[in-house]
Amino acid sequence: MQLKIARILNRALAYLAALTVLMLAGGFYIISAFPDYFFHYIVACAILLMALLLIFRYYEANWDKKVIIKMALNKKIALVNIETASRELPMRDTGFRNYWLYSIEGVLYPQSGGEMPVKFYEKMSADTLEIPAGSIYITYDEAKPKQMFIIPTDLLARIPHLADVVKYYENRADIECRYLYAYYKHGMELKRYQDMV
Repeated sequence: MQLKIARILNRALAYLAALTVLMLAGGFYIISAFPDYFFHYIVACAILLMALLLIFRYYEANWDKKVIIKMALNKKIALVNIETASRELPMRDTGFRNYWLYSIEGVLYPQSGGEMPVKFYEKMSADTLEIPAGSIYITYDEAKPKQMFIIPTDLLARIPHLADVVKYYENRADIECRYLYAYYKHGMELKRYQDMV
């Protein structure tokens, strides 16, 4: 889902750049045809562009987090045992912060039972050199199977009614849970608990 969000945001940024160019071109027309209104035009364009940029920055920073919280509150989560992960694409946001888009593969265990191979993308911190093998919780809804995001460990702890879902996974004999600590630090970070001492 992170790859899809990145593509949508890149397209929106391209539209915003095109709109800026159109407004500049419109400014040349206004200054020659209606010079008395040029100042008002420039102010209106500046306000509109600032508002659109603020909206863009809000979605860039919060889109994934809002989806994660909504799905976690609705118990739309699943356990994944990560097997491999690799860097796919360097990324940078409008605040010039760098990230790596990682491809993560492993085994997903739906709450309905069974298991299935899974591959999803996550926006990781630029400092991430490798993602260790281990267990994490992700957002997962069988009706929207591509909407997968890693859930930060602290968020799981702050939603009490997820305790029974976690207990369900920990009691399943066919799953070996080797938890990783997931947290945000200018992008997602995954650490083994023993590496955090």
